[in-house]
Amino acid sequence: MDTIQQFLAAYSPLSSNSTKEFKQIFSLKTYRKGEVIAGYSQSKSKFFIIKEGIACSYLNDHKGKKVIRTLFTPISVIASLKSIVRLKQVNVDYYCLTDCCILTANLDDFLALVDKHHDISKLYIEILEKSYAMLIERVTQLTTLEATERYLLLKEIAPNIENQIPQYQIASYLNITPIQLSRIRKKLLFDS
Repeated sequence: MDTIQQFLAAYSPLSSNSTKEFKQIFSLKTYRKGEVIAGYSQSKSKFFIIKEGIACSYLNDHKGKKVIRTLFTPISVIASLKSIVRLKQVNVDYYCLTDCCILTANLDDFLALVDKHHDISKLYIEILEKSYAMLIERVTQLTTLEATERYLLLKEIAPNIENQIPQYQIASYLNITPIQLSRIRKKLLFDS
């Protein structure tokens, strides 16, 4: 099954014509670790489906330190929520934490398909709903779970993450210091 078929399998089915047109707007691009995919510097909004690798969205805090907001693993959508809801200014950057293969489309091309096909319009709504649910889940995790619980949830999503990205990036995503993460990992290792 190709990446787009895997992606579409998580949503309501599209007609064969809609699926064909949806696939046609994407091109496969490879990005190197540390490369910016999209963000402040982009001239046009993009819509991505990650095929391989780990990417993230990040903000720079008031001290200029990168704070990882969201992690993206295969087969998830990477797009600025502001762009998806048709607000033009992107307020975060998206970059690769590892080498990545990513399907890339111009957001305007996707939105043209949304206007043209009812089933793609439903897909668009489902993507928005899923993005919103993920955002609410992330905020809930940050406000209600202890750091160890957040780490264990991350390990469910990306079991080998320690072998893929540095500890300081994992800690940034968990909203803790690298020292706290080291202590959590040591305690979990000791307890098991």
